[in-house]
Amino acid sequence: MNNISGNTTSDFSMPDSSVITYAISRAQENNHKVLMLKPHFGTNWSDGFQRYNYVPDSSDDFFTNWGALLMSYAKICDDNNIPILCLSCETVYLFDDKFI
Repeated sequence: MNNISGNTTSDFSMPDSSVITYAISRAQENNHKVLMLKPHFGTNWSDGFQRYNYVPDSSDDFFTNWGALLMSYAKICDDNNIPILCLSCETVYLFDDKFI
């Protein structure tokens, strides 16, 4: 879970990567193959945020910040042999053709 400070902001905060890599290590130690990371974001570090209604104040800021966040997750995937990184998380408005 990644955090944003408000319902329309794009200021992503990522948990310390050691928390994520620890979870991956624990899964792998217990013979579970991690096939995908799917970063989510919400307010107050909560998954109760309705991302399908999310429209950021600035789509440019969103894509700049989300892209940087995804690059961090891409490194985690690469370092841990995880083949899939999901690029979206129910953000319907932002993955419309007008943003290609």
